[in-house]
Amino acid sequence: MQNEDSISALEKLRRLLEVERQEDKKFYREKMRQIEFKYRREKGVCWFPVRLQSDKFGIGGRVQIELGRTNDLGKPHLFQSGGVVSMFVVRGNGEEHIFADGVVSRLDGDMMRVMLNQDHLPNELIEGKIGVYVAFDERTYQDMDAAIQQVIRAENNRISELRELLLGQARPQFKPPNPSLELPNLNPSQNEAVRRIAAAQDIAIIHGPPGTGKTTTLVAAIVHTLKTEKQVLVCAPSNTAVDLLAEKLDQAGVTVTRMGHPARITERLIDITLDGRFEKEPDYKHYRELIKKSEQMRQQAYKFKKTFGRAEREKRKDMVAEARRIKQDAYELEDYIIYRICEGSQVIATTLTGAGSNMIRRRKFTTVFVDEAAQAIEGAAWIPLLRADRLVMAGDHQQLPPTIKSIEAAKAGLERSLFEKTIRKHPETAVMLKRQYRMHEKIMHFSNRMFYRNELEADEKNRLHQLSPTQNPIEWIDTAGCGFEEKRDPETLSRYNEGEADLLLKHLEMLLEQLSQSSDYEGKDLEKLSIGVIAPYKSQVKLLRERAKNYEHIKHFNDQISIHTVDGFQGQERDIMYICFVRSNEKGEIGFLSNTKRTNVAMTRARKKLVLVGDSATLSQHEFYEKLLAYIDDIEAYRSAWELGFAL
Repeated sequence: MQNEDSISALEKLRRLLEVERQEDKKFYREKMRQIEFKYRREKGVCWFPVRLQSDKFGIGGRVQIELGRTNDLGKPHLFQSGGVVSMFVVRGNGEEHIFADGVVSRLDGDMMRVMLNQDHLPNELIEGKIGVYVAFDERTYQDMDAAIQQVIRAENNRISELRELLLGQARPQFKPPNPSLELPNLNPSQNEAVRRIAAAQDIAIIHGPPGTGKTTTLVAAIVHTLKTEKQVLVCAPSNTAVDLLAEKLDQAGVTVTRMGHPARITERLIDITLDGRFEKEPDYKHYRELIKKSEQMRQQAYKFKKTFGRAEREKRKDMVAEARRIKQDAYELEDYIIYRICEGSQVIATTLTGAGSNMIRRRKFTTVFVDEAAQAIEGAAWIPLLRADRLVMAGDHQQLPPTIKSIEAAKAGLERSLFEKTIRKHPETAVMLKRQYRMHEKIMHFSNRMFYRNELEADEKNRLHQLSPTQNPIEWIDTAGCGFEEKRDPETLSRYNEGEADLLLKHLEMLLEQLSQSSDYEGKDLEKLSIGVIAPYKSQVKLLRERAKNYEHIKHFNDQISIHTVDGFQGQERDIMYICFVRSNEKGEIGFLSNTKRTNVAMTRARKKLVLVGDSATLSQHEFYEKLLAYIDDIEAYRSAWELGFAL
């Protein structure tokens, strides 16, 4: 039975996804808008002309080509491994003609390897001047919309039941918990989460605040589930998150097959990818022989010219038909090999959108596990749900939400994940992990109070760990009154603050000098320190990276220092973390710093030392930062830039 509330919510989701798709496409087109050809090359979105260095056939008979740049050698570009690209040819009249799409499988200097989405070598590769450019990929939006429509249409089946549980009025059901279920190496709240998952008949959630061992708990829950289920589906919104989970499960002795395009999967997992397992199958050699024979016959057939007589044309027709028949045999063998690999796997691991692939679409799972679910756009989260009877999500809705380009769609609700909606609607499905293993307790305390109801506790191993006995684990360097006004890049509209950048780098230089001279550290200990610098704006990140080159001591630690936006540090940690807030103006405007979840992520990346650099006069006009500054005062962590001599 369909519920009007749930159907209405899904129809709204479809509309918002269309708004987001248009904004995403517009964003891309603005980057690629009708600019002169030479400028596209200069912007790094196009290589032209390129030289075809080699070609071969991979799984599914897909063509893999290797391209070399012929000009702009060594110049920066926007291509990336795993990115979608379009191949084009420039003909004699100067017109550009797109003849193939593909995915970048490898980048090495001025060489690019591309896996084309077709099973024959395009004639255009030898027809004229060829080039390649970064393409906009709409398939994700198409897959999300198709999944949502299927959920809307569902009646009297498990999909419709899950729809009403997640969006309607139905309540999740649980079996009586097993109090004797205690897994070794898990703490009490982690074991409680595993028990909740084991008892859940519909939905269960692991709420994992920073440093609480969410991935460890999820892996343990998956291993325990496999005692009663032959196979589970494991997903995450990003390839990086899927890779991490697949690697941990492989290390735990679970048979994992990592699905997805090989270009998007880290090389260290190649042995457990579908492609890696495929090549180890006993029938692989025969499969390759069929593909090779088919292509040789096709090429031989097309050597016949149009001027040939009827008999020659008939012979060519027969040869082309035979080439197709052989290739069809290869495809059937490929399907059988893939089926055998999947049947022998305890875990199928893929991205959320990858769960809609043909290889998985034919399979049904009792349970789907979704990691980093709070970062997943809702449309993508429904794709794996079409394949499973039960949903387990892990994440933290108090950290970064899904990335949404359309402000309109975000404000209308697209920024709220299915994870966040579910944990608020059905809090009984969730267990929050309460012991954190990352931060000094002073670094943890403010986020604990503001986001986690003061339920977190620092483990004894890290509760008091810091850089040295003389180092306060937190410092706020206040730039109020220093004249460090923010500026705006007229081209990118991103904000930056030169005064704060220099102050931060001077402080970091001073800290590293102090540690180098401290008896608490020897050379090798210093080499192990990890250091991060977070700025909310890309222009500030760029500025910090450029100016860091001017500091001798910082350059010495260059390999240990990362400078990124908040998004670049999600899921990571550093011994020392600096945050540069940038905003400094008379109106007290702080822009998207008012999204305090981003600040929560930034602050909780630090393990032993957190340094905050910002203008208290501007930031304290927001309630969150007013409370943060009050906490800084309470723990005597406040420092003025004037007091430290950095404002001169």
